[in-house]
Amino acid sequence: MKTLLKIILIPIFLILFFYALTLTYYKINPPIKLTDRGWLDKSVLLENPNNDWYFYYGIYNPSMFDLKIMDMKVNSKNVKIEKLGLRDVTNNPEETFKEIDETKPFILKRKSRAQILLVFRIYGLNSELENIVFDYTLLGIPFRQRIKIELFNSEMQNTNGNFQPVIDEIKKNEEVTLIAKDVSEEKLLSQNDRKRLIEALEKSNIINDDDFFTGQAISPAFPLYMLRFGNKEILFIDKTKILVRDPKYFSFYLVPKDIWNEMERILPVNKLNDVNDLVFLFKAEKLKIEDIENEVINGDYTYIKEKIIRTLRTAEAVGELQNKEGEKLILKFQINGKEYAIYVYNDGFIYNNNFYEKKGIKEDIELALQAV
Repeated sequence: MKTLLKIILIPIFLILFFYALTLTYYKINPPIKLTDRGWLDKSVLLENPNNDWYFYYGIYNPSMFDLKIMDMKVNSKNVKIEKLGLRDVTNNPEETFKEIDETKPFILKRKSRAQILLVFRIYGLNSELENIVFDYTLLGIPFRQRIKIELFNSEMQNTNGNFQPVIDEIKKNEEVTLIAKDVSEEKLLSQNDRKRLIEALEKSNIINDDDFFTGQAISPAFPLYMLRFGNKEILFIDKTKILVRDPKYFSFYLVPKDIWNEMERILPVNKLNDVNDLVFLFKAEKLKIEDIENEVINGDYTYIKEKIIRTLRTAEAVGELQNKEGEKLILKFQINGKEYAIYVYNDGFIYNNNFYEKKGIKEDIELALQAV
């Protein structure tokens, strides 16, 4: 009888011992590991009218067990989380992100890799992402794990200030494309254009200026010139400032106006004469905004006119609408001494007797005013 009892109890004891040892080990060594980070192409660095950042954080479950994640929260300061997404990249790095349903748990399988998508907006200069908090069960036991994350750090910036590697990348990439995003035009540089660009860059005094960036939204000058080559991109913030970025790093530089002049020579933009096209508004010398309900917003916003115009262009023209009451904002663009007014409502706006529809357009404009 005793022998039978031992035969029964010893396996049970070993199972319980292994169970307790496993839980203790994962209490000391939490299973979820942060592997990498980066941003998607929709990131605000490429000018997003809603000032949203699209960051991803890679996570890995190296344990022998599936994790049932019951809840996931992001702690932050002066950052509003708009959306959370998830995709399993164990077998397919290009898998589509699926929005996380906060009412349902999801499984992070053993030995699997995933990426968490954070879509968020920045409010204020002291914005911070602090940590992601995971609540999950492992072998039926609840765990809570905090993983520290950062919004911007030295790992994301090429702070050595050396521009030569960028020139070398342009040299070795035969396909260099110049884009004027505001007018949806692009041009593949000819060998001669690429040669002239390289020569202009090599003889220029290009200075690293990473102190320029504070984490706020960037509003590049019209026509939003971008150079793309390989997995890198140069974004022209204005005639003397550029941003160089790839999927994981970015750095800012001061450049001479000659480089901007090369962009205008290669891809000139002339689509500014049609008064019925919102692109026409980029010609404005001044922009004043009146808030019918809140005089605090009233003022001159010429310095961010590009951001406001790009926000307006996210709306869809739906036809003539001359009689509509209850406008919330009036945008006054001054072009060649003449004023062009836009009457903004919650769900759209009127420009030149045409109604443009977009739900929440007034809020989008107000957010654009805040994120500067």
